[in-house]
Amino acid sequence: MMSSLKTESARLHDDHNPSAISLLGWLRRAVPPLLILVTVLAAWNELQGFDVHALHESVRRLPVGLLIGLQLLAFAAVAQMILYDWWMARWLKLDLPLPKLARYSWVANTINNLVGLSGLAGSGIRLLLLTREGVATRTASIYAGLIMLSIPVGLSVLILFALLQGYTTLVPGIIPQWAVSAVLIAYAAYLPAFLVLVGSRAVLHRVLSGETRLGWSCGLGLVALSVIDWLLAVLVAWCCLAATGAPIAPGLFLAAFTFAATLGVVSLIPGGIGVFDAALLVMLTGAGAPAEASAAGVLIFRLVYYLIPWLTGVYLGSGLLTSTESPVLTRFARHCQDNPLLGLLRLSLQIVSHLGMRLLALLTFATGLLLLASAALPTLEERLERLLLVLPQGAIELSHLLSVGVGVLLIALARGIGKQVRSAYRISLPLLLGGALLSLLKGAAAEQVVFLLVVAGLLRLRREAFYRVSYPLLGPRSLLWLLALLASVAGYVLFGAWLHAEGLGDPGLWLQSGPDQHSARFLRSLPLAILVLAGWLAWGLFRMPRPEFPPTDRAALVQARDWLEANDGGTFAHLLFMGDKHLLQAADGRCLIQYKRIRNRLVALGDPMGDTQSLARALLEFRDLADQHDLDPVFYEIGNAHLHLYHDCGFALFKAGEMGLVSLADFTLAGQRNKSLRTKVNRAVRDGLTFEALRTPPDEPTWAELESVSNAWLSERGSGEKGFSLGTFDRDYLSWGPLLLVRQGGRLIAFASLMPSYRGRQEIGIDLMRYLPGVPYVTMDFLFTRAIEWARDEGYAWLNLGMAPLSGVGKIRYARPDERLARLAYDYGNRLYNYKGLRDFKEKFHPVWQSRYIAYPFYRSLPTLLIDLAALIAGGYGRLLIKP
Repeated sequence: MMSSLKTESARLHDDHNPSAISLLGWLRRAVPPLLILVTVLAAWNELQGFDVHALHESVRRLPVGLLIGLQLLAFAAVAQMILYDWWMARWLKLDLPLPKLARYSWVANTINNLVGLSGLAGSGIRLLLLTREGVATRTASIYAGLIMLSIPVGLSVLILFALLQGYTTLVPGIIPQWAVSAVLIAYAAYLPAFLVLVGSRAVLHRVLSGETRLGWSCGLGLVALSVIDWLLAVLVAWCCLAATGAPIAPGLFLAAFTFAATLGVVSLIPGGIGVFDAALLVMLTGAGAPAEASAAGVLIFRLVYYLIPWLTGVYLGSGLLTSTESPVLTRFARHCQDNPLLGLLRLSLQIVSHLGMRLLALLTFATGLLLLASAALPTLEERLERLLLVLPQGAIELSHLLSVGVGVLLIALARGIGKQVRSAYRISLPLLLGGALLSLLKGAAAEQVVFLLVVAGLLRLRREAFYRVSYPLLGPRSLLWLLALLASVAGYVLFGAWLHAEGLGDPGLWLQSGPDQHSARFLRSLPLAILVLAGWLAWGLFRMPRPEFPPTDRAALVQARDWLEANDGGTFAHLLFMGDKHLLQAADGRCLIQYKRIRNRLVALGDPMGDTQSLARALLEFRDLADQHDLDPVFYEIGNAHLHLYHDCGFALFKAGEMGLVSLADFTLAGQRNKSLRTKVNRAVRDGLTFEALRTPPDEPTWAELESVSNAWLSERGSGEKGFSLGTFDRDYLSWGPLLLVRQGGRLIAFASLMPSYRGRQEIGIDLMRYLPGVPYVTMDFLFTRAIEWARDEGYAWLNLGMAPLSGVGKIRYARPDERLARLAYDYGNRLYNYKGLRDFKEKFHPVWQSRYIAYPFYRSLPTLLIDLAALIAGGYGRLLIKP
């Protein structure tokens, strides 16, 4: 309900206005905490002396019949929102059965009411569900976009009414009057903007890629539906406040609700939670309503209008909003990538593609919070006295104590529920059932028991969706959940200490028990809450199941060599003998993938090796392997021969640079073309440089010479060994392939290792290169030239000179923004890395340049991915950040 596109309209030209992106980014970060701070200060100023026990009593004494009546009224108000979908389906002539349309609408509206996101959540759900029904992407986007644009227009009409009545003085004085008026007038201006949209074919086409105008009759009908929608919400809230003993004049309440809803929308917080409630409460108490009764009314309104319809929406949407990889999202992204508003719908579709499990995670988190809040609040003594007729006092005390531990564990497990981890489901379900039993035994309200059972039932309905083995505990989002867990336990401690401040001073409180000893029960629960929290953190850091990938020991490497000789290898095949990567035999053993984990990514090196007809299947198996552990699958330095397969498997592509391959049959030092290179080779011969090729592991004296050269080379550069896509100086690794040596007067001054591609004699590459400081400047030219001649004599067709990073990236003005940014690094970043120098050195051998790409999932941050890849090659973040 609290949805508006006004706060998102500044995004429309972000792709062409970097300053707008920066400003909007700062606003998104600054506005929510600023509004929360303002509303908290206003609430603190207005609600001095607020009595939580009176609030509890106001809610408890409501008759069951009255609560049922309020719930039915709220259901009717939410059901009216189905008319949006019916209206748009009729206009677009969608042939959807009315029951299915009503179900989809209920799911979208109830989830959007609670999640909000300026209406994006509801629009994304509609997009996802309609495209699954076979509705064309363009039609579904117009349908979802127009409903998203229509919902907030009713609030603009109500704001105009409130402004004309002069009710702006309701807003607390802590907010300047000019700021209040500016925000309200800006929001009210959305009404004429919407009318322009519906009446202009050009505007509708620009905003939603529509082929026709909406028309005044259809547009005004949507305005009327939105006004009715908001008025029904106001009516439900007014009835809730009247039921709790806080009657307010209808006109005054309409203005207060409208202003609070506007602040909730502007806050950018999902559902305006906190901002809307605090603002409405402050305005109502400022108008003379009792604080405790008003708070009870707002709480009841949140329950009957938001939470319970949302729970029914989660139930009706079970199975509809769970997608590990959304092909709809990928198709929509490609179809509408140039449209600004549809770009917002793409964002919402990304959000809701996993929304089903996210909601279950939030519900699990909420059950934990509920158990902690119930443990902190005093239990009604009459309930405890009735329980004492059938239970001993010790059982009640134990139930209270254990419910705190269950609450902490449920909060901790919520992240695993959201990530669809099988073990999290298996633990959470009995905990929810146990929490319901403990709530019953300790005398909690029946509503709490029912809520826990409902959440357990929803989890049971989705039991087939829990397939993952693990998830990254230290990923960015996981850290936020850990902070939420810590904040929840800290909040329990602080909230309970505030409630029981007067009774906690008794030194003998620990051992006291009885129906009225609420402070003692709270005090005894604190060590258990902290102990369970510490135990969970220790288990998560040291004992949580980690991805178990096959080890790459000597036996595995021998087996891999036999496989490579019997099948087809690749450019990077030889690098698997470093033993630092895991091996996946995919497509029934017809393909081999070498990969390694860095943070929350599983990175494969090069294309899958083996049968080219099985590559698509191998790609999907690797994606499945990563998905089982909630890791991002990435392919690094893939060729351009099979890019269509990566595209079909849902990968985005980024050009990493170009790889140089020398055609050995065409290479010669004769002629004008290689005159400069010929001169350098002749100079090297005059300086006494000689070339030697070793096909077998060298003897001990030669190993000592190689190590001395390598150490000197590393020391001069002040760097450590690299890895993953680059060879490393390791005796076991270097023993698997040929070595090329350059000596001067018998002294070893430079060497290079070679890596065969295991494609017959098609290709061999130069891998590890090391030389002593102060060698003749022609040394490496001599080494490369002799390597080319040696490979040609051995019958190879191509010599791979390796990568020129970022070479050929973003050269044309139509290139993607991230590739143009990479081009700047190539042009001006030579102080950090010798991009151009490396390309120029290899260019003198006249190679054929082939593009190499990074394939990664859509909507992953490319800059952080590139940093992770740099850390992976460097040997970890410790080596990347700290110079060895």
